[in-house]
Amino acid sequence: MDETGPVYLITYTGIDDPAPTSDSGATVLVDGQDMAPVTHVNIYVKALRMDGAVRVAGGLKTVSRRQNLFPLVECFLSKSKGEVTLSDPYSRGSSVFTLATGDVAATGAVVGDYFEVRYVDDALDIKRVYQSKIIVIVGDVITIACQIDFDLVPANVEIAEIVNVNMALASGTKESPVEFNLRPPNHAELLITRMTFDMILTTNPDDGLFGDIAALTNGIIFVSKALDLYQHLFVAFDNGDFRLSMFDVAFTTRSSGGGSYGVSARKTFAGEEKQNSMIRLHGNLDKISAIVQDNITGLVRMRVKVHGNCQGH
Repeated sequence: MDETGPVYLITYTGIDDPAPTSDSGATVLVDGQDMAPVTHVNIYVKALRMDGAVRVAGGLKTVSRRQNLFPLVECFLSKSKGEVTLSDPYSRGSSVFTLATGDVAATGAVVGDYFEVRYVDDALDIKRVYQSKIIVIVGDVITIACQIDFDLVPANVEIAEIVNVNMALASGTKESPVEFNLRPPNHAELLITRMTFDMILTTNPDDGLFGDIAALTNGIIFVSKALDLYQHLFVAFDNGDFRLSMFDVAFTTRSSGGGSYGVSARKTFAGEEKQNSMIRLHGNLDKISAIVQDNITGLVRMRVKVHGNCQGH
């Protein structure tokens, strides 16, 4: 059975259908497979397909589809500018962090960069990839825009970094590409359901350009690596390539008298009407990447974000 499928709630109903009360209770079968002894009235089961009922201890029971209950992930693909050290614990809601002496200078951190943390607390079952924009820097103290939503203990920080999320700062070549990526924490999985991107431009785009600059020579490769297996998602040389692979592409016309031109798009992997799949990354050796093989510094901004959820494994 595919464990990346939707989550369903099985509810016991009826006089002749008592809820099991011990490990020797009922057994849930989904698509003919034993889901292990049932010990609760409500059981969450992950399955790729359901027909509205499952077989529980020989009888069919009602099933309703539930949303996944795992922490959401909405993070940019990023390029590390360097690791930083957190020595003090921080409570949920914190937005000001003191880094080790010299970390800001060593990483070249500037306002507008992002603070990124991969965090694993197995005891509390907290697994996070956290990013937030840096809005103030004073010495080696940074202030981020969005407060952390968990209690941070330094011993559970897998890595803390200053990162760049603006791909328009990249000048790559075929021989020396620039990679922007996202990795899950160790002992965790990222299930990615969607990718989105935006550009800010100085002139009007069209399908034959990349943003508003000339079509690329080598292209930007979007690729995932999972369990040492690489999968090329698509390559973009111009805006038309985004339209072919991401479908939902929009050109933004600046407001009268000012503003900026732009391009935005989304690619949805999950959903029966889409590609009916997800990108599944296992642990911190796996990643999803955008590999820049040309000079795209003529753009004002380009950012790529991935969406999904994070869970243990």
